[in-house]
Amino acid sequence: MKKKIFSTMAIAAIVFTACKKEEPATVELEEAVITGNVWADLDQTNDIQNGVYIEGLNPEGVSGMQVSVEIDTRDLDHSPDNTYDYEVRTFTAVTNAAGDYTLTLPAPDKAFNLSVNIKFQDIYTTKTILAEDGSTLSEAVEVTLGDKSALIYAGATVALKNEASVSTVNTNAENYGTATLRGNIYADWNQGVFADCNTPYPCQELCDVSSPFSGLTLMWAYYDGPHGEGENIWSPVTLASDGSYEIVVTTEGVGESAVGINFGFADFISTRNGTNVAQTADSTYNCIWKIGGFEGESYGPLESGDIKIYDVDYSIFYQDL
Repeated sequence: MKKKIFSTMAIAAIVFTACKKEEPATVELEEAVITGNVWADLDQTNDIQNGVYIEGLNPEGVSGMQVSVEIDTRDLDHSPDNTYDYEVRTFTAVTNAAGDYTLTLPAPDKAFNLSVNIKFQDIYTTKTILAEDGSTLSEAVEVTLGDKSALIYAGATVALKNEASVSTVNTNAENYGTATLRGNIYADWNQGVFADCNTPYPCQELCDVSSPFSGLTLMWAYYDGPHGEGENIWSPVTLASDGSYEIVVTTEGVGESAVGINFGFADFISTRNGTNVAQTADSTYNCIWKIGGFEGESYGPLESGDIKIYDVDYSIFYQDL
């Protein structure tokens, strides 16, 4: 036999009556309300502040996640009877577009407060991410949130706000990886008396901090992007003080198609080292350096996980000013 427990959510008034032993008196219950919000970083495009990406700056509400609470009605009885089969009731809600939900639950008076366990169902959705070149990509993710607890009693209002975990899943969605291209930049920028012609590229010296290339920005873009995305979008990489560079690119997933990039420097005005007329000492000349522009160099294929070394030796055309 089931013991009857009623809530004022279902019955406006309860009349207490004398009952037989096998029909125990009903218990009048009131309500408690749990309001909550579930959020996660599902869109990186709105996490930019002053040109800098800040993870989780403007998180999104998790939509469509089912939230549930199970209540054993035995726990609502002030004096439970072990001879009766109490009902277990489940109360559910679903988060809206903002990640908000509301659960209205039967609850005992405050003297008999009740601890409830709140469960959140995993969902699968997509996350918008920013690639290194500034393009927008989409990846399939699983959003999860562990159980939470709350103490309820008649008239209680409990407010919760919880961050969900986001993890990439392997589905039929497009997959991505990364690859690295690095190397040194050499050029014939020093044609003075003391020019070093014993470098790996004869008479072309490393473009380190002492060269006209110091602090220059190298630009790169895909000519063949991952899954056809991000092509011809130029991104900057600053040449290191030792004359080296490193470009990290987004690729397709492991075992999928390779990508390819163009890279180079824009023409610039600086000085060059030469010799005086007698060729007995160095002289400095102002000039325009022309080294092929942004598309001066190309490299491919690059596949997920690659680390490639590619030195560049520029034969420079310069125009004295």
